[in-house]
Amino acid sequence: DPIIKHHVYNYSAKLPTWVLFEHISFGAFIKILEWLKNQNKNLVFNDIFVSSRNTFNISEYLDQTQYTDMLNILCYYRNRIAHLGRLFDWKSNYNVDKSKVQSKYSHHFDITKNYYCFNDIKKIMGFFLSAEEHNEMSLLINILIGELRKQIPDPYFSRVISLMNN
Repeated sequence: DPIIKHHVYNYSAKLPTWVLFEHISFGAFIKILEWLKNQNKNLVFNDIFVSSRNTFNISEYLDQTQYTDMLNILCYYRNRIAHLGRLFDWKSNYNVDKSKVQSKYSHHFDITKNYYCFNDIKKIMGFFLSAEEHNEMSLLINILIGELRKQIPDPYFSRVISLMNN
C-alpha cells in the first residue's frame, strides 16, 4: 500500500494510529488491544470510547481486563453478518467471566447464561455507541422487526422474537 510505504521510507516505519487502523481488520485491532498492558489498554479505551457519553459506561460495568471480551463478542457477530449467517437464533458462546461484573449492572445480562443472543448484542453496543447512536440503532432495529412482523405470520414470528431474546 502506498501509504504504508510512504511512512516506512519517510518516517522510519512509524505509522500514525489512523494509518494503522485504516489497514487492519476489526479482529486485528482487538488482538492489538489484548496484547497491551491493562494500564495502556485502559488509556486506549478512554481515548477511543468516551464512556461517559455512551449508553452504558463500560468502565463502571466491567473490569478493564474484560473490555476486549465485549469487542470479541461484537467481532463474532460482525463476522456472522459478513458471511450471511442468520442472527436471530444464533448465540455467541464466547465466554466472559461475568463474576467480575459490578453488581449494580448485573441486570443487563443473565449471568447464568454462557452465551450471548441478539438482544445481548444490542446492549453491548451501548458500551461503544453514544446514547444518541444507540437509540437510533435500536429504533432502526425496531422498524425492521415491525417490517418482519408483516412478512412472517404468528406463531412463527413470536418464535423468532423469542429466539432473539433468549
